[in-house]
Amino acid sequence: MGLNTFSTALSGLDSSTMGLNVVGNNLANLNTVGFKESNITFSEVLGQQFSTPGGNMNHIGLGSQVQAIREEFSQGSVQSSNNPLDVAIQGQGMLILDDNGSRAYTRAGNMHLDAGGNLVAGAGANVQGYLRDAVTGLINRAAGLQDIVVPNNLVAPTPTTEFELGMNLDAAAATGATFSSTVQLFDSQGTAHMATLSMVKDVTGGATPVTRWRYDITIPTDEIAGSTPGDTTPFSLLTGATATASPAAGALVFNGSGTLTSAYIGADPLVNPPLADLTVPAGQTMVNGGTLSALNWKLIADNGTPNVSGFASSSEVTASSQNGAASGIMSSLSIRSDGTLAAIFNNGTTIDVTAPNSIDGLGKNNASFTGYYFKKYIPADVGANWWSNSYNDEILIRYAEVLLTYAEAKIEANDIDASVYDAINQIRQRTGVNQPAVTPADYATQADLRTLVRRERHVEFAVEPQRLFDIRRWKTAEIVMPGNAYGILNNFDPTRSDYGQHILVESRNFDPARDYLWAIPQNELDLNKNLTQNTSW
Repeated sequence: MGLNTFSTALSGLDSSTMGLNVVGNNLANLNTVGFKESNITFSEVLGQQFSTPGGNMNHIGLGSQVQAIREEFSQGSVQSSNNPLDVAIQGQGMLILDDNGSRAYTRAGNMHLDAGGNLVAGAGANVQGYLRDAVTGLINRAAGLQDIVVPNNLVAPTPTTEFELGMNLDAAAATGATFSSTVQLFDSQGTAHMATLSMVKDVTGGATPVTRWRYDITIPTDEIAGSTPGDTTPFSLLTGATATASPAAGALVFNGSGTLTSAYIGADPLVNPPLADLTVPAGQTMVNGGTLSALNWKLIADNGTPNVSGFASSSEVTASSQNGAASGIMSSLSIRSDGTLAAIFNNGTTIDVTAPNSIDGLGKNNASFTGYYFKKYIPADVGANWWSNSYNDEILIRYAEVLLTYAEAKIEANDIDASVYDAINQIRQRTGVNQPAVTPADYATQADLRTLVRRERHVEFAVEPQRLFDIRRWKTAEIVMPGNAYGILNNFDPTRSDYGQHILVESRNFDPARDYLWAIPQNELDLNKNLTQNTSW
């Protein structure tokens, strides 16, 4: 028996030992969050080659070897926990970490806050995401990925700017009947003031009686700056003076079916205005130094129906809300299903601290920076996957560009004739556009035509590459480029709190002293010592 016999047998033992190590590691990490089990595969070690008397070639194996050890990245099971910061990623994706300056990725979602308020993974690496801008209050993707820090300070108060009362005013009540309700208002400092809505029923006589509930909105006088302490006389927020004994600052008008049809502030008009929300004037300075904002009394619900009815049922308030809040302290954190981390404060305010860093609101990982896609040039029948299977040809130059470039060249040369108007009108009056023709009577001077052709290029070549080069050629980039570009995360699910919320994508600037020229590449400067770099690069 040769040495190969022993080594062949030993290779099998080594392979089996490695296989047991892999299985043992899988078992040892059954409770490790985010752990991915490994699979081991083996292959034969081919060794000696020999031929048989019949001339056939054969191989004698020299044992086995480990071919590969692969981690299994399939979806794992989801477990519940009592930690609101624990997350599980379903589908593709990784959490992005900053581990002392090194980027790392993990699917282990056991996170917590460290002593500095940083959101960290189980081993202490900082979890990263797109953060909320402290000035705009919007998620700022333009700032790039940053360590997530949860605010532990007070959230500023929110002055009340709108209130809504769902109520019925009894149609069976006698003329002179009264009803009152209260609504809490917050001033600019977050101090709460209890305002009283006082109402009295007034029915005019005649063949067609008109029902009005006259009203006033008041607060105690001693809450107004400069008042006498302890003076609780009602002060009208509508008139800015002491309220009358019987409410008379405005009226709600009902028809014979008990439907609110008109509302106004002040004396009865000759013709009742159409029903609309009412605005309570701003400007009252409170004794604490805060001020009350203008208030929108929301009389029309989101579904278009009046919030106030006048049916033969007892007068009562069925719903009351306002959008103000006092200052608040963070009471809890939550992570929504889309990955947004939200801080919840004890005044009822919820602030998004960070947003997901890889996918859009629909869960697609091919999201644009703004959340919008261009509809231009996308055929109506291309289907939902147009970004991967569009069959449009790539456009190098359009006839519209030929026409507008011709018109612009003639205008800049001050060689203005009928062909200039004809070139522009071919674009404006083509099939499917049908805009009015331009004439010398409308655009007679070179300056007028220059403005026209630039506007036509802006509209005609929207979201096409020409715009950047146009504004550089016209030397208008420093006027039209600076500003913020915004996008949207969710315009498809109105039940989500971020519905319609715009995000800051980037802040754009243009330095005319530098940006009209590009930087000369360093390798060109190295090759030619007579070259000098352009200004400010």
